[in-house]
Amino acid sequence: MKIEYQKYNIIASDFFKNEYSSIYSYINMYYPIGLKSVDDKYSSYIGQKNLKRLIKNNIENSENFKLRWTNGFLKKVSQETNYHVLGATFGLVPNYGGKIILKQSDDLRFSTEIHFFVSLINNLYSIQIVYSDKFTTYEREFLSDITGYGINKIIVSPIDNEFGELFLKLENLIKENFLDAKFLPFRFDLIKLNKFEVPYEYSKDFCTQISKAFFHKGKLMHEKTLIIGNIDYKIDEL
Repeated sequence: MKIEYQKYNIIASDFFKNEYSSIYSYINMYYPIGLKSVDDKYSSYIGQKNLKRLIKNNIENSENFKLRWTNGFLKKVSQETNYHVLGATFGLVPNYGGKIILKQSDDLRFSTEIHFFVSLINNLYSIQIVYSDKFTTYEREFLSDITGYGINKIIVSPIDNEFGELFLKLENLIKENFLDAKFLPFRFDLIKLNKFEVPYEYSKDFCTQISKAFFHKGKLMHEKTLIIGNIDYKIDEL
């Protein structure tokens, strides 16, 4: 079992294309790499138009969203796992999202949750066990410590702990219910693609995590976040 701290690598699109060709092709199909999201050419890119249609049909259309996700898959997860399941789809983004609260303090300061997301792009999916609490970290931009609420520890692959079986159960349910679904390894949460932006999030350095092309996960990681597990879990299946 590998444990490390959260840190990002920034890569150029040419290297990314050669190293991870299948993921590059998925992104290039829907996002204009090299353009800022405020550029007029960004929104007129044919891939962005197609992605907006997918979001409109699957997320914005409340009847479809309830049928396929809220009253569909989430209900099935609840029935199969005997847990109360909550929605975690954050706005008009290219993915469905859900979570199960496994543990929570009375003052809501601490929680342990399992988060799962299924992208509208090629049914890529992501699962993590998330431990959230207050944290203090040094903010280089302001030359001072900041305190916030975010992820202190995250488990990114099924390991031999009390929630390992639930991780695998969720994975099997996703694969059974979404055609050709494939796991997107956590490595792509730790790689930023140079000159790449998604329309739902500003990037001050014009570099965005690759995973954000597929999911909006909501929770905040920071430089002291512990990452536990195999960040390349199932990478050979992409």
